[in-house]
Amino acid sequence: MKSVIYILGLGPGGAEELTQDQADLLRRLGKMYLRTMDMLDTRWLTEWGIALHSFDALYERERTYEEVYLELVKTLIRVAREEGEVMYGIPGHPRVAERSVSLLEELGAREGIEIKILGGRSFFDDLFHSLRFDPVEGFLLLDAYTLTRERLNSRMHTVILQLADAMVASDVKLTLMERYPDDYEVTLASRLGSDREKKLILPLYRLDQERDWEWDNYTLLYLPPLGEEEWYMNRFETVRQIVATLRSPGGCPWDREQTHRSLRPYLIEEAYEVIEAIDTEDLDALQEELGDLLLQILLHSRIAEEEGLFHVEDVIKGLSEKLIRRHPHVFGEKKAKNVNEAWANWKEMKEEEKKAKGEGGKGVSILDEIKVGLPPLIAAVKLQKKASKVGFDWEKEEDVARKVEEEWREFQEALSVEEKEEELGDLLFAIVNLARFNRLDPEKA
Repeated sequence: MKSVIYILGLGPGGAEELTQDQADLLRRLGKMYLRTMDMLDTRWLTEWGIALHSFDALYERERTYEEVYLELVKTLIRVAREEGEVMYGIPGHPRVAERSVSLLEELGAREGIEIKILGGRSFFDDLFHSLRFDPVEGFLLLDAYTLTRERLNSRMHTVILQLADAMVASDVKLTLMERYPDDYEVTLASRLGSDREKKLILPLYRLDQERDWEWDNYTLLYLPPLGEEEWYMNRFETVRQIVATLRSPGGCPWDREQTHRSLRPYLIEEAYEVIEAIDTEDLDALQEELGDLLLQILLHSRIAEEEGLFHVEDVIKGLSEKLIRRHPHVFGEKKAKNVNEAWANWKEMKEEEKKAKGEGGKGVSILDEIKVGLPPLIAAVKLQKKASKVGFDWEKEEDVARKVEEEWREFQEALSVEEKEEELGDLLFAIVNLARFNRLDPEKA
């Protein structure tokens, strides 16, 4: 006969939470393992003659919660094998914020143990009632230990679980302050729905400064949605929507008439303004100019979206896939002990991408890789580097210098404007070559 582990959700902890079938099963087994006794009133279990075994000691002994749950699960599986049946009791509902349950199902399946979930009132009922919000308006449930700003959505009712101590609360506060005002009104709560329920309304910046609060794993934090005027400005979706509004029929006439081609000079200009901010080490300007450059990307993406070609999400997806693909030493099995090996991996993956697209191979010039839209000086440097790799280059700097002098004389001797323009191009190209020989950047010069 297959061994069985029953997982009983005890709700807030009272006997009235059990169905008759659950009560009968519990009395028949006569024993129950509890993840914790901390939140539960276990007096009624003792009165029923139920032998209780708690895993509370594991929280003191093990270093991480994952280690606690793994040891707990191993114990339950061992007991189930030895005794055939075992009851595991937890506060609330087994499907809500219970890592031990998902781990028990995963490892139990491997060991051939049957897992049966026996309901229980979820803490959500008490949560929504006590904090007085409707989850249909948008509700986000997060764990304090895995909280990142990327997971936050300040438009939703947000509940963060397991603020176990002031240190965890401090980390949570710092993360939240990247999305919410420092003085935003939040609610600390614990043991909702029980006779030990506590709530405290306070400004966010004071979250980790409440000395009288009894921190434990049942402490949660509630944040109501930010008002329309408060939450928008630091969200990617916001600026995307602003650009869409500018391009809409009721938007800005100038933005509406732009095309990929008409925006071309602005993209180049904004890129150079970013470079200027970098060169002058003006970080405030760099922040602003990066925003202007991002606007160009959003405008081009919006135009493409309107034409049914692609969305900005497609741009992000393509970039993410490319970064992972070109870094096999980070996301794959290849190794890179230094920068040169990492660069070699990058080039190898880039060549594979070209082959997959039908680019490269026989009949294709290495000069075809030079993009026609590059600024002239950058294009000249790339062109000369490519030519140098196949032996088309000067041997000595003196030869390059003589070429510069030759082009200078030809420029002086040119008569028409067309001739002078052509000879000036040759002269500039020779000067770029001289800079390359001296390992100088003509753009910086």
